[in-house]
Amino acid sequence: MELKTAYVNVLGKLMPKGRIWEADSDEERFAEAELLAELHAFYDLIVKESDVRTATYLLPEWGEVLEVDVEGKTLQAARFDLSLKKNAQGGATPEYFKHLAKSYGYDSELTECVPFVCGLSECASADELGNEDTIYGWYLKLLTPDAVAFRVSESECGDDLGSEPPDIGALSAILQKYKPSHTFLNISFE
Repeated sequence: MELKTAYVNVLGKLMPKGRIWEADSDEERFAEAELLAELHAFYDLIVKESDVRTATYLLPEWGEVLEVDVEGKTLQAARFDLSLKKNAQGGATPEYFKHLAKSYGYDSELTECVPFVCGLSECASADELGNEDTIYGWYLKLLTPDAVAFRVSESECGDDLGSEPPDIGALSAILQKYKPSHTFLNISFE
């Protein structure tokens, strides 16, 4: 049933009984029902736009709030970047950074630099000799990315069907922002 028709029925049932009320015009009831239906649709839109995963019209405003550039991006890419930024919590573990890279479609390998420690490290092995600052370095190697697939209700007509690579600039910015502040993060690509 159409929303306007449902409101006309409800308004009709809310009218008190009696001859004076039956003479009331149906035009008035239809006009009130139309306004209520428009208001209902507007509030449905507000609910949809309040979530970055379903927003369309408020994407530029969401971009300003979350400090994410959405200009020139497809609807799917903009929603993805916004939801990733909104839900990113930060973390100091290698698993967290691997998860961030995976959410952008990249498999990754993360190496934490560890200085040579007597009793724990082995001579003539992969353990490096270095100064104390070595412990503050991480190397993240991003492997070949998966293509972003076209998704119904997330992509728009005209978007590529899967050839668009993930946005490495946005991923790099998020990785650098959420890394522990005392570390340096080197990102390389395979």
